[in-house]
Amino acid sequence: MRTVPTALALVAALAAPASALAVPTTRLLDAPTAAPQLALEPLGDGPGAFLVGSATPFQRWTTTDAGTTLTPLVLPAGTESVSGDPHVGGVLWATVRTAERTFSVQRSTDGGATWLPQATVDGVDYAGVIGGGSLDRAFVRTDDEGAPGLRRVAGGAATPLAALDGEGLIAAAPSAPTTVYATSGEGRTAKLLRSTDGGATFQERARVRPASLCGGQVQGLDVDASAPGRLLLVACGRVLESTDGGATLRVVRGLPADGTRTSRARRAPDGGIDVLASGARGTVFGRLVGTTLGHRKDGIRSSAWNGTTLLADGPDALWRSTDDGRTWSALSGPLLPLVAGSVDGFATTRDGKLLGSGFGWLARVGA
Repeated sequence: MRTVPTALALVAALAAPASALAVPTTRLLDAPTAAPQLALEPLGDGPGAFLVGSATPFQRWTTTDAGTTLTPLVLPAGTESVSGDPHVGGVLWATVRTAERTFSVQRSTDGGATWLPQATVDGVDYAGVIGGGSLDRAFVRTDDEGAPGLRRVAGGAATPLAALDGEGLIAAAPSAPTTVYATSGEGRTAKLLRSTDGGATFQERARVRPASLCGGQVQGLDVDASAPGRLLLVACGRVLESTDGGATLRVVRGLPADGTRTSRARRAPDGGIDVLASGARGTVFGRLVGTTLGHRKDGIRSSAWNGTTLLADGPDALWRSTDDGRTWSALSGPLLPLVAGSVDGFATTRDGKLLGSGFGWLARVGA
């Protein structure tokens, strides 16, 4: 059972002098205490712009200063999902339930001040906006009595994507937004597909076998920030890499030979690969450079990196490393022992700040 910081504890911590925090660059921000579980999504409104959200109750806030100030987002009545554009400022998409099994997909181009309907999705139990969208398009995942689906919203229509199975991943290339990758499971085979027209059409690029060992799905998809043809996949506990837009895939070597199964892989700015895996020694976080898993730390649940600082969540503390994982120090402060082990997500701002969020708290490492 996770311990949730109380409102009084939050106020006390925020009112404490800066010297009360053993690590002065760590700041516990004034998270909305009515929203016990927070999630972070980058926006295109500046280096510190994020969409901050809670699932229960459904609420959203925006910040342009990495969490120092949170502004409530005014949403249409009946909103059930919101997503932003990480590259274009002011762009937000939402799905709004307008009737039983009917949803209006709406867009705002002024940061949520006004919303305009773009298309209607009907005949489904749920419709929610997911990543990969932009100014002129959005992707919506649907559910109809347990059957998943995926639609592309553009030009006033919500078009089903028949080539995708509705449960796969979608990721747009940051340096080429019209290049979109998707994964789709099909029996014993997981497929990687690519679109060069913003998701209007997809072409199969590669297959991963035997996908039946992991439910026919790819668990991770990461597109390089500067090279649209370079990507990483996590499938069946393995890390696969492509440098030609998915035409060929190779298994990335170097993980411990102890049954370790990778759950996440991400290309780091220095060219290495950050991996989060589980094996005989429990969960491990490490930097894979070439075919060597270098400095590693066991017991890590999630992590973030901004080019100089690693932030990681362990079972008993939040940890920081400034030497590529060679040494680690536990962050300390009035509430940090309470939030350790309750991290729901990390995010890195484009100007190098690290944010963490969880049950009733929002914290930042960096001035």
